Amino acid sequence: MEHIVFIGMGSNKGDKISNLRKALTELNKSPKIDIEKISSWYRTAPKGYVYQSWFINGAIQIKTAFSVYDLLKFLKNLEYKMGRRTSFKNAPRLIDLDILFYDDKVINEAEISVPHPRIPKRAFVLVPLAEINPELIHPVTGKRVVQLINELPDKELNNILPF
Repeated sequence: MEHIVFIGMGSNKGDKISNLRKALTELNKSPKIDIEKISSWYRTAPKGYVYQSWFINGAIQIKTAFSVYDLLKFLKNLEYKMGRRTSFKNAPRLIDLDILFYDDKVINEAEISVPHPRIPKRAFVLVPLAEINPELIHPVTGKRVVQLINELPDKELNNILPF
């Protein structure tokens, strides 16, 4: 069975665009992943730990045969393979791959939360999502991503710029 999944992508260490392109190439190598749509890239201010470089963020829509748990494992292994190491919360990241939506499932477990819990508050996630699927509905809020963007404070929207 194929699942429709949206993945958030980000990098703020090294050659950020090269990191993102490499991640796309690696995702594309998997026979269980078909990349359907890729957003533009956006420059975004860091969250949490602000004393770091701005990120380049985007989103992709894929079809996958992976279960949500196997996809999470695949993405974490890819991050590690590319050189990401855990240091502290909101630390700079060579690559960050987050499952934003997995079909219309709602999962709240220790190792995974889908949809990603902070989607409604983050322009750097919502803007690329709206670009590739403006009608996408958040399964918890019941709102389209474009509606969620309209509810963001101006200061959040001021921290995302086209790259």
